[in-house]
Amino acid sequence: MKYLSRISLVGLLLMTLTAFSVGAQTEITGTVTSQEDNEPLIGATILIEGTARGTATDIDGTFSLQASQGDVLIFSYTGMKDVRMTVGAQTTINVVMQAEGVLIDEVVVTGYGNQLRSTYTGAAVSAPVERIAQLPRASFTESLQGNVAGLQVNQGSGQPGAFQNIRIRGLGSINAGTNPLYVIDGIPVINENIGNESTTSTPLSGLNPQDIADIQVLKDASATSIYGSRAANGVIIITTKQGKSGAARVSANVQTGISNVSLADELRPLNTAEYVELMREGLINAGRAENVSEADAIIDDNLDRSIDTDWFDAITRQGNFTNANLSISGGNDKTRYFVSGGYQENQGTIIGTDFERLSGRLNLTTEMTDWLEVDTRISLSHTTQNTVADAGAFANPVRSIFRFVPTQPVYNADGSFNTNINAGFNPVGEALLNTDVSEITNLLAAVNARIDLPFVDGLTYEPYFSINRVMGEDETFFNPAFGTGASRNGYGENDFDIRNNWIVRNLIKYTSLINDTHGVDVTLGHEAQKFTTHSVETLVGNFAFPNLTTLDNGSNPEAISGFKTENTIESYFLNANYNYKGLFYVNGTVRRDGSSRFGSNERYGTFWSAGLGVNLHRFEFMESNALISMLRVRASYGVNGNQEIGNFDSRGLYDTGQDYNGEGGIVLSDLENANLTWEVNKPFNLGIEVGLWNDRVVLITDIYSRRTSDLLFNRPVSAINGVTSVLSNIGELENRGVEFQLNTLNLSSSEPGGFQWQTNFNITFNTNEVISLPEGDFADGVRFRAVGNPWSTWYMRGYAGVDAQTGAPLWYTDETETETTTSYAQAGLYQQGTSEPDFFGGFTNVISYKGFSLSAQLNFDWGRKIRHNWSSFTHTDGARGFSTTGNLARSIYERRWQQPGDITDTPQFVFGNNTNSGSTSTRFLYDGSYISLRDLTLSYNLPSSLTQRMRLQNLRLFVSGSNLWIYVKDDRLERDPRTDAGGAIDQEIPIPKTFTFGLDISF
Repeated sequence: MKYLSRISLVGLLLMTLTAFSVGAQTEITGTVTSQEDNEPLIGATILIEGTARGTATDIDGTFSLQASQGDVLIFSYTGMKDVRMTVGAQTTINVVMQAEGVLIDEVVVTGYGNQLRSTYTGAAVSAPVERIAQLPRASFTESLQGNVAGLQVNQGSGQPGAFQNIRIRGLGSINAGTNPLYVIDGIPVINENIGNESTTSTPLSGLNPQDIADIQVLKDASATSIYGSRAANGVIIITTKQGKSGAARVSANVQTGISNVSLADELRPLNTAEYVELMREGLINAGRAENVSEADAIIDDNLDRSIDTDWFDAITRQGNFTNANLSISGGNDKTRYFVSGGYQENQGTIIGTDFERLSGRLNLTTEMTDWLEVDTRISLSHTTQNTVADAGAFANPVRSIFRFVPTQPVYNADGSFNTNINAGFNPVGEALLNTDVSEITNLLAAVNARIDLPFVDGLTYEPYFSINRVMGEDETFFNPAFGTGASRNGYGENDFDIRNNWIVRNLIKYTSLINDTHGVDVTLGHEAQKFTTHSVETLVGNFAFPNLTTLDNGSNPEAISGFKTENTIESYFLNANYNYKGLFYVNGTVRRDGSSRFGSNERYGTFWSAGLGVNLHRFEFMESNALISMLRVRASYGVNGNQEIGNFDSRGLYDTGQDYNGEGGIVLSDLENANLTWEVNKPFNLGIEVGLWNDRVVLITDIYSRRTSDLLFNRPVSAINGVTSVLSNIGELENRGVEFQLNTLNLSSSEPGGFQWQTNFNITFNTNEVISLPEGDFADGVRFRAVGNPWSTWYMRGYAGVDAQTGAPLWYTDETETETTTSYAQAGLYQQGTSEPDFFGGFTNVISYKGFSLSAQLNFDWGRKIRHNWSSFTHTDGARGFSTTGNLARSIYERRWQQPGDITDTPQFVFGNNTNSGSTSTRFLYDGSYISLRDLTLSYNLPSSLTQRMRLQNLRLFVSGSNLWIYVKDDRLERDPRTDAGGAIDQEIPIPKTFTFGLDISF
């Protein structure tokens, strides 16, 4: 799109040379750039109105033209709005051009080739890379939330650099992998959590968002089936930046900011006065004291009321964020390069948490001859993530915020840490003096060649080789002064993981346009992939000095273990695309995968897809339609697989290292299943794309179903051999849904730099249903799994509130919710909704004027039920007594029943209460619906008249905020509703509120 044909260029030059000029003329020079990315537009035409004289921009976007004062210059470029400029006394005119509509015929990157969206049958969405690069987050995956229809980011933790659980079109598996496949520059990369100690580390956080040029999310069979057994949960394709022909361009980016805990007021624990008030009231209600004086006497015997510790302030802090990047790109007609380096430091809002990344990249494309092009891409990153214990661990500082009573100090009078609390686990000391660090070194290297084969036009051979090598190290040390370390006089652990992912690929491609009518694109390929893992884990105790934490300083080796494993995939595939005059287009893909993970009888599987599309707006009967500028219908169906299981799940295995009467021995651990095979995913998709008023309004609707069969479950077997189950293919699961994506150009001025307002909105409705299950009872007191229900259905007692006369808790006797009981044991278990949302999405507005730009994104997630996993400790209504970890939730203080007639959902506070009011029920099941102001960015691009004087191409200043505001529907909820995929509040690090200031500069 950025190049004129040679004929057009020659024609323009001839017109310029032969035109007859009148009047005094001067030479007008300048540049033409795109407003979207500030890149030069090559081949933009400049004509003098009313004449045949004109020119075109060169490879740097510059032009030169003889013109007179009063002449009107018309700047034109395909896909951009024309710009008219009147020549005055100036000799330099720089023009920034805006896109004509909100959706142009962009390129869809599939990982094995590229296609125009207008002839693509699959469901693929481009994420807004230009916005993602600005955001103050360690991983680009966090910023996908709300930007892609059908894609749900479950951000359960505010740990900087944390692994994000992403689902595309719902839950596709129960016991196999559920995360999408990530492909970076053609490499299907390692993306799971690395290491044995940290639960949040991931190699994906090593990718610098500033290096990303394009992100494509592939969702249906037509888009993903070429990836075969790796594509059941969708594919996210990342393409990094490349150099462009022209002079070297240097770009620098600096961001710095601060962060604080979001929802801080809601998270504040009780202070001493509030806590003592509850204890006093509870003692009187329990009959242990007749009046306030007696109650205070008991309290003074057990608590020191002079101490008022704010554990929230002791454990949280103001975090900070620094990000710096430098890149150089350029090249000539033969060689193009992009070199970058980046550094990020992100200090978390909980003491002991932070993240650091160093990254470097070299992308080099060389046209060796007119028939050979070689593309080399190498990146290396090193991340360091300091973490703290999570969930119910005694050393988890977040747990301590809500559990520790305010009458316990952080420090003793002599300045030492208070260990007379929480079984010796002082959260501040644990966070500051223990070590829990995860380091990941991630190498991505790929070499791809394109060889034009002789004798047949459009026939190419593309060999490809890549390696993804991930080296992870977890280092843990527990100080002997606290908790775990105290019982062992210091305790250290080191884990080392080395993972290699090798790929060799060979493609033969044929592309042809026959008689300007029949477009043919065929890819035939072979691919071999091998994964290897080497892991070593070592534990040592009894350290002589607490500040010497390497393992050789411990005298008691406690354990050492290690393993090596590997798995392989070999594949053959064929992809064919055909279009007729751009009116009809069809796609077909077939892939044969062989995986070492599956049973000997089912080692190979065949996966395929077929797609059909019609560009109705290109038919003659639509050409004169002034309203509808685009009308496209597409449909696809296919089969792909899920091979994300253990390497040896199909094998009969014996465990070694067993002790048998003092001698080494083995024991049967797994039964063989030679018929174990892929979980099979069968997606259907129907898409309709409508553009109105020259694509100023674009609505994309996708209706889909996604059925997964041959689900993996452990099937019970006789325990005669000591093994009670064997992994088998049993069961089906289905997701059905509708996605809407609406892009509008609401207002747009024809003047350069004029007012423009653009809106992007997406919403997804998804329903999950169990189609079949193996025999057995899947109800466990928390979840209910049955045919016809969503897999994530909650199952527990229904809480009916409080008896207004007595303050006693009530529960429903059954699902009719017509009768209540004060006996928890007599309350009925029944279904209580699901942790899947009814709908989710995002709403983004971008307003720009005279170099200023304001971008605001709202995210929403509506209708899901979320559960507080630890409510039995924080909502006991008095059962914990004077326990040092017995602080109460703020709702107990603010909402408790106090006298007959009180209407509330919180029972009477009774010291030593044993009414089971804190037990599992819908009292702690919340409506997790929310709307959040996810990102807000204000930026200013200096005008070109100033940047040219400074000898710069571009200078941009911006300020942004993330998680600035959130509306939570359920006013009972005292935590952030943005949980993990399971919908559980699990004492995670809170998601931060962040303010960032930044500078982008290029020259």
